[in-house]
Amino acid sequence: MQAPRFVPLSLEEFVKLVERFDFSTRRIDEVHMHHTWRPSHKDFRGLASIIGMWKFHTEVNKWSDIAQHVTIDPDGTIWTGRSWKLPPASSSGHNGSALCGPFMFEMVGDFDANRDVLRYKQHDAVIGVIAAVQRKNGLAPNTLRFHRQLGSPKTCPGNGLKYEDVIAAVTAAHEALARGAAPKKGKRAVAASTETFVVDETRLREALDVASSAARGFDGEDAGMDASEGTLGLAAVVARDGGLVERAPGSRDANADLDASALAHLRPHVVNLVQGEFIPTGIYQSSREDVDAIFGEHLPPLVAAATPNKPLRLMLWAHGGLVSERSGLRGAAAQVDWWRANGVYPIHFVWETGAMESIKQIVSGAGKRAPSVDTRDLWDHTTDPLIELLSRPLGGPLWASMKRSAERSSAPGGGARLVAEHLARLVEADGNRVQVHAAGHSAGSIFHAHLVRLLVDLGVTIETLQYLAPAVRVDTFLSELGAHVQARKSIKQFVMYTMARDWEQRDNCARAYRKSLLYLVSLAFEPHGKTPILGLEESVRGDATCRQLFGLNGNPSQADVIWSRSVAPSGRFASRSVSHSAFDEDQPTMNSVMRRVLGKDDVAPIVEYPAPPANRSVDDVEPIPVQLALFTRPAESASSTADDDRPVTGSGGASLNPPAPTGGRRFALCIGINDYPTAPLHGCVADAGEWARTLGKLGFPSVRQLHNGQATREAIVAELKTLVHQAKPGDVVVFQYAGHGTQLPDAGGDEDDDGQDEAMCPVDFDDGNFVIDDDLKEIFAELAPGVNFTCFFDCCHSGTITRLAVRRSGQEVGVRGKPVLARYVRPTAGQVQKHLANRKRMPARAVSRRSVGDGDMREVVLSACRPEQVAYESDGHGDFTRIATELLADGLGDDTYADFLERLVKGFGSQARQEPQLDCAPGARDWRLLHPFAPEG
Repeated sequence: MQAPRFVPLSLEEFVKLVERFDFSTRRIDEVHMHHTWRPSHKDFRGLASIIGMWKFHTEVNKWSDIAQHVTIDPDGTIWTGRSWKLPPASSSGHNGSALCGPFMFEMVGDFDANRDVLRYKQHDAVIGVIAAVQRKNGLAPNTLRFHRQLGSPKTCPGNGLKYEDVIAAVTAAHEALARGAAPKKGKRAVAASTETFVVDETRLREALDVASSAARGFDGEDAGMDASEGTLGLAAVVARDGGLVERAPGSRDANADLDASALAHLRPHVVNLVQGEFIPTGIYQSSREDVDAIFGEHLPPLVAAATPNKPLRLMLWAHGGLVSERSGLRGAAAQVDWWRANGVYPIHFVWETGAMESIKQIVSGAGKRAPSVDTRDLWDHTTDPLIELLSRPLGGPLWASMKRSAERSSAPGGGARLVAEHLARLVEADGNRVQVHAAGHSAGSIFHAHLVRLLVDLGVTIETLQYLAPAVRVDTFLSELGAHVQARKSIKQFVMYTMARDWEQRDNCARAYRKSLLYLVSLAFEPHGKTPILGLEESVRGDATCRQLFGLNGNPSQADVIWSRSVAPSGRFASRSVSHSAFDEDQPTMNSVMRRVLGKDDVAPIVEYPAPPANRSVDDVEPIPVQLALFTRPAESASSTADDDRPVTGSGGASLNPPAPTGGRRFALCIGINDYPTAPLHGCVADAGEWARTLGKLGFPSVRQLHNGQATREAIVAELKTLVHQAKPGDVVVFQYAGHGTQLPDAGGDEDDDGQDEAMCPVDFDDGNFVIDDDLKEIFAELAPGVNFTCFFDCCHSGTITRLAVRRSGQEVGVRGKPVLARYVRPTAGQVQKHLANRKRMPARAVSRRSVGDGDMREVVLSACRPEQVAYESDGHGDFTRIATELLADGLGDDTYADFLERLVKGFGSQARQEPQLDCAPGARDWRLLHPFAPEG
């Protein structure tokens, strides 16, 4: 077979090629980076080596074409490869499809330590290729994936390369491209010649033709393949052509991370089961004697050292279903030392079902037979239903077998039942010194539905049961555990972490099915079709018992649900995974699980879960600013375009009570600052925590918190903008602030009353970094009509802090001999000077403050005191926070904002030293407190 065309390009030419290429037929969602290993730099022979790689991939691996989309040689030349319309042979299970997937490139060289070095023109070309492809496809820098991050045991693209260094360089390249800067230029050598290339339109058209070509013999089977580093075994075929060096077979052991030492370390913590039983086969075998040893040898010394005040915490962990033995063991190895470092003794159930690769192959195969479409609504009505139909005959039985395995584990004779019986005896003998906790990911929730029910029946109390993206059916969960979760006795605390619906629909399964695995389970693998699954938001909201359980009907919750991607990046209500399979490696999720096991609050120190390598294509983007469709849009807007949902800017013209759907999302931002360098307070962080807890009970699953050093001016402004921009009609959003307030000389000439701006004091206010009323008004002007955005300010000068400045401050006082702090600072001359200088450097504001009156307000502000009064804190909390959260403890009811203000004022008594205020548009006083806005009339 004659070798195809391989067109050499300079970086500048490649950037132009990317600009001209039509990526609409195959959407790029990641960039994969490999090195060849062989040929190394010294072995490379230009075009001959490129053809040598092609020969190996097609003649030995039997692939349709060379594996990679482009190859970058040591001199920085970028060679075209396989068609960009086709998936690469990058890493098995990660290659995507002809509809969507990664762009893959190879760097010529061996970049393991002390070998070749990525530098000069090759480095510039590598960074330029990544940035150009990402920019064209709207991808962030961290959508780059090293081969070794894709489940490969190889070091590819070389252990001499650090991911964070490459990401930093790519980020800088993104910024340069955004400025319109041209890529770095230089001479590009082809083969071994000295020819210098400039931009050549003829060659560029030839490269575009290659990139856009149909498959050269493509039969649809390469997508499941894994890129080989170099040309293993092909030396005899192409050594003379490309200078290729044969690599010794078996030089890298795929099981090197599960050697005898690693397995011995796991033995006190792992119970390995096959179809629920102890089977003496595989990499690692568990026996009844091993379980006896856990409870007879390893645990007794720890129990003896425990006390009722410092009990031994046991964690029963169940990984997801459809997981191989090796994957389950690796998951346990990744967690065991972390649990132990936090004083928790883990017992990991590795319950081999091993069918995920089969599922991927089933889905990928179905995807190849589905029509080629590239929009969300078409996927929902064409490819996804077809994949569901084609996957059901094979996927359904595999899923059913996995569920039987979970059930058999806790049945008589099952391995998990033996653990439960041991635990029951341990708790009976030493229950006051032992706590039992359980957590399960995905189908691990099915495993625990049976095991936890068995434990409860045996008299074991479960302190926390935590589900991560649970795949258990709603009816199974409620029948097995629902009553115990609601009673909060046998199961004291139940928590679920799972994706919000739009993230669930943005996920994929095997890069062919364009929603998460949970949808495939619900619609294809369960026998009756469209089965409610606990981890799907629409299933939870569609079940009355679940709505009551999680407090989604406005009443206090009996369990917590944390919708990912949460606004909070840390703390007990944080979960940031946007991939179904990634919850058990998502650092905020795992830290949340740990905090609840340890009974620690959001800021107490723990040994944090190790951050995994960045390996999710959308893991670091902000919460998606699209309507979550948790409500029904009015009929007249059903055909609206995306532009209809944009926030309305400016002032005037907006109805006080615009037509809006009800039942939207609820999320909040809570800020508390104690650690001011020059004016410390004592109760503000506690206030933020109390507001977060109160809002959580009122049905706010996502509460982002900033405490102390986190609460800089930059962070506060950024978080507020995120809240505003992601809010859609029907949403209820809360912003709470506890800290110092102050007044500053008007920097913008827009305060007609007394020439003063009201301001919040971020932790870095000493450098002139204040958040003034002008900032807040400009941010809130971007609020979409129909959003209920409520602010609670527990600081001085908060009466009209989002609108207009007011009068003088109060002073710090003492009451009944106890210190009572006023949440006010008088800015020094130096701070004022820095503030004014900072404001001059800021761009002009988009909103004219002179034109804004209370009738134009879109936010509702409940504040701690009148503008001329002082807000006080005592006994560890702000007075306003303490009274307001106590009033909210019984639920929302039918109070309007005016009703709630009246109750607040009464709560301070007749001799109040501060008087809470309500500042809003006149008609908003009669809106129901923290409820979605109802349609007008």
